Amino acid sequence: MKNQGLYNATVQALTDRGCPKDLAESAATVVANDDSSKPNLGRTQQDQKVIQETLPYLQ
Repeated sequence: MKNQGLYNATVQALTDRGCPKDLAESAATVVANDDSSKPNLGRTQQDQKVIQETLPYLQ
């Protein structure tokens, strides 16, 4: 994991808003491993799907 602090903050933000913990942890892993030097931050299609599933909790 590239950014443990971002991982922790993401899990906290999502679970505080009612996101299931397993989904929050999956999304946090994606976010914490983003690589700004790569297209789509280096995210796979599966990574993108996980992030999309969390969006309703952030609105």
